[in-house]
Amino acid sequence: MKKTLIQSIILATGQILGKILSLSFLYIFLSKIYPNSYLYTFAYIPFSIFLDLSAFGIIPSVSKIIAKADEDTKIAILKKGTIFCILIGIIFFIAITFFNNLIFYKTLKNVNSLDYSKISYHLFLASFTLFIYPLLSFYRGYFQGQMKMIYVSLSIILENFCRLILTMIIINLKIDNIVKYAFIINFVSYLLSFLFLFIFIYKDYYKKNQRIHFLLLFIKSTVSIGSITLFFTFFQLIDSVTLSNLGVDSNVYTSYMFESIRLIFIPILLAQSIGSCLNPKISASFEQNKKEEISTIAEKTIKISIGILVPIYVIYILFSDFIYSIFYKNIEMAYVLKHVSIYVLLIGFYKIIIGLSMGLKRISYISFATIVGCLQKVVLNFIFVPKLGYIGAILSTSTAIIICLFTALAVLKKEGISITIYSIKHLFISFVIIFIAFIINVPFIFLFSSKYSIIFYIMVSILFYIVVYGLIIVSNKRRKTYFNTGD
Repeated sequence: MKKTLIQSIILATGQILGKILSLSFLYIFLSKIYPNSYLYTFAYIPFSIFLDLSAFGIIPSVSKIIAKADEDTKIAILKKGTIFCILIGIIFFIAITFFNNLIFYKTLKNVNSLDYSKISYHLFLASFTLFIYPLLSFYRGYFQGQMKMIYVSLSIILENFCRLILTMIIINLKIDNIVKYAFIINFVSYLLSFLFLFIFIYKDYYKKNQRIHFLLLFIKSTVSIGSITLFFTFFQLIDSVTLSNLGVDSNVYTSYMFESIRLIFIPILLAQSIGSCLNPKISASFEQNKKEEISTIAEKTIKISIGILVPIYVIYILFSDFIYSIFYKNIEMAYVLKHVSIYVLLIGFYKIIIGLSMGLKRISYISFATIVGCLQKVVLNFIFVPKLGYIGAILSTSTAIIICLFTALAVLKKEGISITIYSIKHLFISFVIIFIAFIINVPFIFLFSSKYSIIFYIMVSILFYIVVYGLIIVSNKRRKTYFNTGD
């Protein structure tokens, strides 16, 4: 568990630093092009969905397979997987081109023809990234499976650092149509990240290996795992097609689909990092039937993840205006972030449960739950969105995630890993402590000017929360040890 936790911290550090650099890029870039940011976001939203789909389950499935493979099999997987991912990139480039030419205009009813032609051209420029992204994801899964998270972490930081620096250079050069160059820079950033990993992996291509039948196993694993790990991408795809057609305002659409979503994924990345590191470890433990070890890992992971996610969720609820204003100029849309923040808890916790479920034989049940979730989301979108707007989309997505979450918990219970009551207990404890922390520390909010008083108030409240939550965990651990020893 110690090694898994260390690797989780390394990966989480890279992903969080990458997200901070990404948000810094957004702050600088969107401030420069405001109020025409829709020329970027309307192209980026479908591009990001296609980007996620092109890496459909590649990272966790490769990680899972590599974790159980011997050295000879790893080399064979690397060679065959490279060819497969290049083909996937070509297929998705063709798919997004088809979407851009025949379907895209139907999703942008409130955009005039001149702006649409610009947005369509930006999507075309963005689509070239699809040639390399599946293989980049394959490399990241290859290193994750070997628990070499430092390479993955550095590649993520490099990608986002390059995007930020190159954007600042373009802005300082005062070049016209910087939105076009933003998508070119995006391609260059992914390419540099890919080349960085290639430096550490290219020698493996020269190693000899035995022939193995890998492709069928890889496709089966990718489809099974991808249908689970990309659940939110499926839900966003449904929203991107339906919301504008159901009368959601373009500013609200941008805030919901792009701006707020990018902010909430900072804490979700913490959970995702833990889940990614759990994947190879849990898979190997299930293979060896070490259910007691898995239960111990599950309980420790639940304590850590809930302990992190709950206070962050409460902070997003209480200070959504403040958080939104740090990154975006259109602060009147901050109320969207307050409603969307429920995803911090739901998606973050489900990411952890996914990490615990990857080695299960009944994983197909969770895949089926994702399909059911997608179908009910389509239905509920058409019922709720016309009446409630984007809040209807949040309700339908939340319902879909809850279906998937309880299915995964039920499957874990069938395998002898019962964590539902344990999770509810720690959720309750965390919420009680964080609310007490914010109530007790209210006087601190009046110490400084508005901005600094909020920051100080949050810091003091979180410190109080960490101390109390930590003491409760230590106390429970000692009590459990006492009863187990019979002293």
